[in-house]
Amino acid sequence: MPRIYRWEREYRAALEETDPNKIPNAVLAAQEVLLHRVRELEKRATRSSINELAWLEKAIDRLAGLCLAQSPNEASSTDTASGEVPLARAKGSGV
Repeated sequence: MPRIYRWEREYRAALEETDPNKIPNAVLAAQEVLLHRVRELEKRATRSSINELAWLEKAIDRLAGLCLAQSPNEASSTDTASGEVPLARAKGSGV
């Protein structure tokens, strides 16, 4: 049975959200959880942490694609109105 990571619940919820009005908040919630986990794992150098970081990188990329798939009006109004920075890899994070 494949391992399910704790952060996958928020990630899957964002991917499975069908209401266009709820997608930005779901993506932001998932982004927060994923980036928190990346920061935790960066302190370790085990095989399992490296594997999980690889999965996190794929998840972050997919969420970024979901953000880009929104119409420009929705994405820009959501990002700037909330003061949130669009999903991006942290410089030097290794992810």
